[in-house]
Amino acid sequence: MGHCELTSELLSEMCGKVISMPVMQQGFQLLLDDMADIVIDVPKAPEYVGRFIARAVADDILPPKFVQQYKEVNAAMPPSGTPPVVSDTAHPPIRIASRRDSTGLVGSAGPNTRSSSGFSSACDGTGNMMPAGDSPINYALMAINKAETLLTLSHAYRHLDIVWGIPPNERVTTMLMKQISCILEDYLSSDNLEEATSSLQELDSPHFHHELVYQAIFLVLEHEGDQVVMNRILRLLDKLCSSVVISLDQLVTGVKRVYTELPEIQQDQPVAHVLLERFLRAAVKAGFMPQKIVNEMPAKSRKRYVSEGDGFRKAAPIERL
Repeated sequence: MGHCELTSELLSEMCGKVISMPVMQQGFQLLLDDMADIVIDVPKAPEYVGRFIARAVADDILPPKFVQQYKEVNAAMPPSGTPPVVSDTAHPPIRIASRRDSTGLVGSAGPNTRSSSGFSSACDGTGNMMPAGDSPINYALMAINKAETLLTLSHAYRHLDIVWGIPPNERVTTMLMKQISCILEDYLSSDNLEEATSSLQELDSPHFHHELVYQAIFLVLEHEGDQVVMNRILRLLDKLCSSVVISLDQLVTGVKRVYTELPEIQQDQPVAHVLLERFLRAAVKAGFMPQKIVNEMPAKSRKRYVSEGDGFRKAAPIERL
């Protein structure tokens, strides 16, 4: 969920500086209006949009009344797609607290907060996601109901700070690096390609897949060319690249990161250059590594090592004068 967390943080940072709160509300309204089309390509869109709305309320970039107003409008809306008009019809109240009055919770709003905090909101109390009869599913209302559920939880704002699964005050990149490391460790012990692929896709961070390439190659070097480790890493990268889970661009970026750090790696592992050459040749043979990228590997003026097949030769004794 790294993409989602970054998007929530970006919206929070831009609101009041680049985007006004009314425009922010219009943007979410447009998103809800297009939900029926969005769900065709993203079946879980109501779940995600509901989380985005709840997080936006928690971050004070949407007013708490946004959820209730949409429910009121939706309840009064005729089946035809006529534009909604906000109604002030009273409903049994449901309390959606603001961050300001959430005692004991982190992230209380300061004096310059953008939110119209303090609004209480109401709910029609139905919570229905599936309309009766043969009428189409109201995906927008599903998203709103999801947001309302999250906002009315006990200690809601503490939960919403980690609604995308990322602990507060931890950089997204740090979290992703740790999770990728766990994916690789689990894979090396289980040799389960499908589980590793699924776990990587669940991170929802295709822009960061170069980190998996980098860490995977580093594991090969760290294990000093252990054949079992190398074969499993080759199979994993072949699977991920051939299925385009990892794009060519991300593969190249990960390999070039290894190239950049190779001199430093060699300080601890003098044979790292040899091991990397061996791995890249095998990757080309497997079919997922372009030869062009291998040709860009930095040259090294080096001694020859026993691992390359040379016999170990002692230096000639020095004659005493």
